[in-house]
Amino acid sequence: MPLTVQAELRARLTGRGSFALLAGRLVHRDRDRIRGDVRGRPPVFASHRCGVLPAADDVEPRHVRAVTEYLSRLHAATHADEDPVLWHIVTSLGGRVIGLTDTQTPPY
Repeated sequence: MPLTVQAELRARLTGRGSFALLAGRLVHRDRDRIRGDVRGRPPVFASHRCGVLPAADDVEPRHVRAVTEYLSRLHAATHADEDPVLWHIVTSLGGRVIGLTDTQTPPY
């Protein structure tokens, strides 16, 4: 989820990197890119850390739509039997896929 300024700061203070969605690509946010926020802040994400989920107040609602549209375009541009959105997020932000759950067979 795209993060607020405060959530990005907390992530960076704990050693996690932050990334911006610019021109359809995730780019690392360094000091110069952060200074560029005066021209308008892009959707921002933090690198993954297991067990750390963003709280509702950490999500920047103004950017949710842009991120959703980007991920929808990414999904539409690939084969139907793949989940490129999941893998794009995983490889870009350092997460790991452990397994998928079958929601049709008990236990749910």
